[in-house]
Amino acid sequence: MVPNLSTDVNHPENFIIVLGSSSPRRKELCARFGLPIVTVDPDVVEEALTQRFRIPQEITTEIALAKLRATERAMAEELAEKIRGKNRVLIAADTMVFLGEERMGKPQHPEQAEEMLHKLSGKWHDVYTGVGMKLVWNGSREQQMYFCERTRVLFRKLPDEAIQKYVRSGVPLDKAGAYGIQDEGGFFVDQIRGDFYNVMGFPLGRIWELLYNNGAIR
Repeated sequence: MVPNLSTDVNHPENFIIVLGSSSPRRKELCARFGLPIVTVDPDVVEEALTQRFRIPQEITTEIALAKLRATERAMAEELAEKIRGKNRVLIAADTMVFLGEERMGKPQHPEQAEEMLHKLSGKWHDVYTGVGMKLVWNGSREQQMYFCERTRVLFRKLPDEAIQKYVRSGVPLDKAGAYGIQDEGGFFVDQIRGDFYNVMGFPLGRIWELLYNNGAIR
């Protein structure tokens, strides 16, 4: 289990996190680092990037980097006073679910959510999260990093009535692959190979490692 680091780390260089996401789940996980957080909602046309790249690692990483650039622009426009004089960590991420080569985005309607869950039933699928990060030391030095994390997930064989009940709740409609492992969708998961938090869309351990190794937290 990953500990809550908020009371256990020191912040020797006065860093603030600028999180390029409107996701409450990513903000909640990011808060575990114990650094102050401000959020912006990056405006990125993901579909164009999805069409340019075919490999999941490339797709998610390129979208994450596009979100990172949009976060940096929004930060300069919206957050100038909040970040003045502070070292900054910019973080942006993008998560996708793949069943073989089939990409499963957010379902557009309940029928599509049902179809996705039926396809995932009893099978392994992959969750990829691309992450882009930039550390800025008082405007004088920058370090940009990026990576893609992959987690394999096996679903149980799902009864039709369980799928229908979950879809009726409305929860799957804003989630890639039509499920959230942190909610009732977690009942469907039989096995995981890789980072649990990656399935939530925020690979906590890899991000912590980069923050730690670059002196943002101690």
